[in-house]
Amino acid sequence: MSNIKIIFAPDFDQNQYIENIYNIIKSIDSVELTKVKHIVPGLIKSGVNHYDVSIVHWLENWLVNDVNDKRLTLRSSMRFLLRLCVLKIISKKVIYVRHNVYPHSLNGRDAKIAEWLTNLACKISDVCVLHSGHLGKSYTYIPHPLYRFENQIDGNEADKIKKFVVFGRIVEYKAIDKLLNVWSDVPLLIAGSVGSKPYAEQLITIKANRHLTNVDIDARFLSNEEAQSIVSNSRGLVLAHCEDDMIVSGSFFFAASLGVPVYAVKTPFLSWLKSEFNYKGLHIYDNLPEMVNALGSSKLEEADVSQVSLEAKNLFGDQIIKQAFEKILLHS
Repeated sequence: MSNIKIIFAPDFDQNQYIENIYNIIKSIDSVELTKVKHIVPGLIKSGVNHYDVSIVHWLENWLVNDVNDKRLTLRSSMRFLLRLCVLKIISKKVIYVRHNVYPHSLNGRDAKIAEWLTNLACKISDVCVLHSGHLGKSYTYIPHPLYRFENQIDGNEADKIKKFVVFGRIVEYKAIDKLLNVWSDVPLLIAGSVGSKPYAEQLITIKANRHLTNVDIDARFLSNEEAQSIVSNSRGLVLAHCEDDMIVSGSFFFAASLGVPVYAVKTPFLSWLKSEFNYKGLHIYDNLPEMVNALGSSKLEEADVSQVSLEAKNLFGDQIIKQAFEKILLHS
């Protein structure tokens, strides 16, 4: 059997998700994998159906005009569709890994049109992959990979910071402001790089106005080692956002990789995960006040890290993902 020629896009520098997915696919027998940073019309020079398969991630992000103009425009829509057309021309099969219902920065009419265009792209593609099963059988479920860490940190009781943690880029869609507006006297650490300076300043203002001396905000870039230590030694990760654009949360999988429990407001993905697999490392609530009350309760049980970690590997481990990709690459 000749090798299956696959083009893999995009190739992000220092993106562990892309690195992990790439390495899992590369480990499949009879696969010849080529990474490209950008999908450009020049790829057509390689020839019609030159590749057997194209695997593309975050194509929907091209629907945002640019970094300084976060709108959907005719230009951005055409750019999005052009890249999909390039993939259809140069490969026999297109696998589109959809990460969002629509890009985080779009709102209102732009968001609705972006969702429609992304749905169209999924229909045009031969396979549309989601890291959740909540959107039905028209999508192929493949688990989101776990994160890898060079040195394993044991979150023992002596090292515990005894705080819950909100971890990840500090941006509006994370709804951290809404969380702080109902937060109690339970210790909390908000840690991550600043994606929106005005939003970070808004959080600092809420903290001051509500006299939340039990809340620390560490708004800066964190190395992998720092992030690992902070999450490993916390009481659990808190997820406040439940916006319509979100499919899964990268922060959830970061915590799951470390065996750390997640406390979250209900989302379609998290509800599906709980009902489908009864994942023990997940606790979901109908709204923020209910979650905050639960976190402050003396009845809150501490998680068994080893049990949560083992269950996460059984659900989201490399072998499970490899088998899922083998099914769509080799047997369909």
